[in-house]
Amino acid sequence: MNMTEGTEPTLIARTATPADSRDLFEWRNDAQTRAASRSIEPVMWEQHELWFTGVLADKHRELYIVERVADSEAVGMCRFDEGEGGLTEVSINLNPAFRGRGLSVGVLVAAIEKFRDGGGGALTATVRPENTASIRVFEKAGFRRSASTPEFHTYLG
Repeated sequence: MNMTEGTEPTLIARTATPADSRDLFEWRNDAQTRAASRSIEPVMWEQHELWFTGVLADKHRELYIVERVADSEAVGMCRFDEGEGGLTEVSINLNPAFRGRGLSVGVLVAAIEKFRDGGGGALTATVRPENTASIRVFEKAGFRRSASTPEFHTYLG
């Protein structure tokens, strides 16, 4: 079953381009996003641009924008950072305008499908214990908790 189809809008992931920088900057600085992130401080534009350009150029990272097929509206993003031991860490962020619509699992699944179509393998995710929404998203997408600290839970998928 393709979890990106059905009663929910069909979603598709594409590789991020320089034109996505402003959207990701705004999403990253959203208060709810910052509260769930490893770094909760606002990011300045110059800092974001350096990071974004670096991500796009890094062969050990993939950055996908997930859009609704019907209108190409950007719903969210997922970043895949290749790590040690054959694991790649996945991070997700939803466009704040689409929160609360039940699209997060579809965003994650669409991005994972694109990642795996490109040859990507085992995934891990790091989530703050109080971020119950993200925990539910990763668990619904098939991730299972593998470790915990007071600051973060680690999931494998």
